[in-house]
Amino acid sequence: MSLHYDNFNSELKEINENADWLHFDVMDGHYVNNISFGLPVIRCIRPKTDLFFDVHLMITNPEQFIKPFADAGADSITFHYECTNDPASLIKEIKALGKKAGIAIHPDTDVEKIFSKQNWNLYKNDMDMTLKRITYALAFLEIICKAILFFNFNSQKKKIL
Repeated sequence: MSLHYDNFNSELKEINENADWLHFDVMDGHYVNNISFGLPVIRCIRPKTDLFFDVHLMITNPEQFIKPFADAGADSITFHYECTNDPASLIKEIKALGKKAGIAIHPDTDVEKIFSKQNWNLYKNDMDMTLKRITYALAFLEIICKAILFFNFNSQKKKIL
């Protein structure tokens, strides 16, 4: 989400008129170097719109924050595979709360190893991280193409997406 906070109400009005979703990159300054915003901002915005809230947790220990973000109004919660020891449990928790679940994968992570270890029937959307976690560099990474092709091939083969 990128808006001018000093002009919040008019910006949110424009977003409501022109978008279906709001995407929130929640950054904690640990997993990524940047700090963005957290629960209070999402709680503040939720009553002002019926848009779909897509929350991307770029944080360490996402286990501690799944329920609070769901309660704050997230419709979809994506966490980083690299930030948890048990992604399958997080997916189950998110879905048990009635939310869509997603896994973000850092470009340096070997998607083939992840795929062979996990039960990918647990989730319906996936998101590959195309930016290095240490910068806002906007260059698209070729390795993401490989990951997308891998997931597409395997999801069709195993009928999981």
